[in-house]
Amino acid sequence: MSKIKIIQFHNYAAFYSSTTVPNVYIIQVNGQNLLLYGENGSGKSSVYKGVKDFFAAAANSQLAFNKNIRSVDNDGFIEITMSDNTKLKFAEDGTKPTDTWVKNTAKMQSFITYRELFQLLHNHKPNSTINLFDFLVDTLLSEYELSDIQVTQTKKASILWRQIISRFEIKAITKKLN
Repeated sequence: MSKIKIIQFHNYAAFYSSTTVPNVYIIQVNGQNLLLYGENGSGKSSVYKGVKDFFAAAANSQLAFNKNIRSVDNDGFIEITMSDNTKLKFAEDGTKPTDTWVKNTAKMQSFITYRELFQLLHNHKPNSTINLFDFLVDTLLSEYELSDIQVTQTKKASILWRQIISRFEIKAITKKLN
């Protein structure tokens, strides 16, 4: 399995480049996890949104590139180099990643914000365990399409899970009534 090696930003969101300062911001990931921290306004959210937009662009043809507002050039891009040296690009000129695995990654909603983590940690009853399964189904896999049992169509994981739950709830109510 290929992993992210390098992420490059040019004229995307907080990442600004001009004729006097022609910068491409490079993050060396080298297949490892990435932890971002820093001062307010340092670009943490732009990195998060940029990588999320990169994957979302593969699944959403209408998604526009979030160009830096100070940039007058039309050359903005996000480029991701994989560990096998494959280069994928989301650019202001309309270039989008087309690989199937990139589209599937976008559908898995594998990006978690601090707000979602906060809700997960603080919206449960005292002395109870945190329900990671519902979080997984309702957040991370909510848009991932799965085939139903008859394999007649694909449905989003969150819809299938709600159908399963409703069937169990109906059976439980029926048993109580009988």
